[in-house]
Amino acid sequence: MLSRFTGEQGRRRLEEALREQSVVAHDTQVASEVAGCVTLKRYEPGEAVITQGNTDTDLCLILAGVAGVEINGREVARRRAGQHVGEMGMIDPSVKRSATIRVIEETVVAWIDEPSFTAIADRHPALWRRLSVDLGKRLRERGELVKPSNERPVVFVGSTVERLSLARAIQAACQHDPWTTRLWTDGVFGAGQTPIESLAAQLHSLDFGLLVVTADDVVESRGSRNPMPRDNVVFELGLLMGALGRDRTFMVRLRDERDIKLPSDLLGVKALEIVPGSEADLPSRVAPAVNELRSIVSRLRCK
Repeated sequence: MLSRFTGEQGRRRLEEALREQSVVAHDTQVASEVAGCVTLKRYEPGEAVITQGNTDTDLCLILAGVAGVEINGREVARRRAGQHVGEMGMIDPSVKRSATIRVIEETVVAWIDEPSFTAIADRHPALWRRLSVDLGKRLRERGELVKPSNERPVVFVGSTVERLSLARAIQAACQHDPWTTRLWTDGVFGAGQTPIESLAAQLHSLDFGLLVVTADDVVESRGSRNPMPRDNVVFELGLLMGALGRDRTFMVRLRDERDIKLPSDLLGVKALEIVPGSEADLPSRVAPAVNELRSIVSRLRCK
């Protein structure tokens, strides 16, 4: 693919591709000047064009192919032929790269260093305006990825049907706290949707997740039988942990059920314990766990 842009015919194709760049905007003179300054490079799928945290400052113009924009290992956008990447580092050389650009399919890019681009842009000031317009769009895109904080935090409480009374006792104990306690029965799981779809649709509005994890099932493994929580509870716990983080996801378990079998990935989730007892004593039994929850929510709200 690189040969498409090299040689006598390649120079013509290179300038055509550069004219299609949003920052060049079909300006023939600018495309010609940029073509005389760029270095071409071909990348295979999986290769990083730009690496988050690096301090290089060149601007990358994608001539062909597709690349993903990754922030902290998560793909948040894609860039294609006609688009550029790396403009933040070029505008402010003092900052590190804020994202990794990783190739998805065979890709050819044209690199232009900051001094060369600046010299061309000083001769053609409209380049700066186009660059700032594209940068503004991308900052707005990134802003959409940041979930705004709820003025009043929302704590989701999930459980099995069998442990619904325990979940309701937790909700009742939190009724005077400065957050909203949303029980899984409070319209979370809507009609016409699977539980997974319903909970996933709620994730953007949640600040904390709490799952009642108790020995509702038994699994036989390697000749022994072990108590374990219901599969859907384990899945929901993992879903909340992935969306909200380990520090904002909690298990509630009975103190005499510490040996229930859990996936190893969930062992780092904070557990709030409740002493076993009768239904009549449930409000007093959940009180210590709720007090601990209050302390954690209060601390994390201040971050």
